[in-house]
Amino acid sequence: SLAFTLNLTGSGGYSTSTAFSIQVRSSTVTLGNTYYTTATVTTPDETVLWTSDNTYVLDGSVLVGKGVTLTVQPGTLVKVAPDKYISVDGTLIVDGTAEQPAVFTAKTIGQAPWGGIRLSEFSTGSVLNSTVESTRGSLIRHCRLEGASTGIRLVHGAPQRLISNCRFEGNGIAIEAGYSSNPIRLVGNHFISNIKGAVLWGALITVVGNQFVGNSE
Repeated sequence: SLAFTLNLTGSGGYSTSTAFSIQVRSSTVTLGNTYYTTATVTTPDETVLWTSDNTYVLDGSVLVGKGVTLTVQPGTLVKVAPDKYISVDGTLIVDGTAEQPAVFTAKTIGQAPWGGIRLSEFSTGSVLNSTVESTRGSLIRHCRLEGASTGIRLVHGAPQRLISNCRFEGNGIAIEAGYSSNPIRLVGNHFISNIKGAVLWGALITVVGNQFVGNSE
């Protein structure tokens, strides 16, 4: 990103400075159907990194296999074609910031919904400390997720999850979770103009400090 400071001065000695940053994307990475496995990912820690200087266009679905970690940097933009999805049997780390959330959205304006993010019962859970912050394992924090049929789907039996400070907008269902004996924590998220904000059933779910605005149901 490019950082700069805007300095303003006025009569009577008034002055103020405001810091700005502009995200610069160097290229587009287009993916068809992609399966990340321990056999195909050759980095020492078996991690695939999606970086903020690229736009990722998913023309196919992406599967993250057991033992593999997909890390999405703050400010990364991911655009997904209709019905395509990200399915995780390994570890997913989406750890944006308030200023630079990771964004998952439709490939084109007005397209049919894309398939969202699916976390299976085989995927790694969130390991939380005493202040209920994730220290390792899968994490979804400070993201924007738009235009999906189901934004995040926690498949039956999924392990402990923390989803925090994300914005779900214009989805069919923002989050669907159920039939899990492991705790799921939704903290500080914003659910805006979805058909259904959250469908939660048969699970140990804690909902803290979330906002629901303009959802149909």
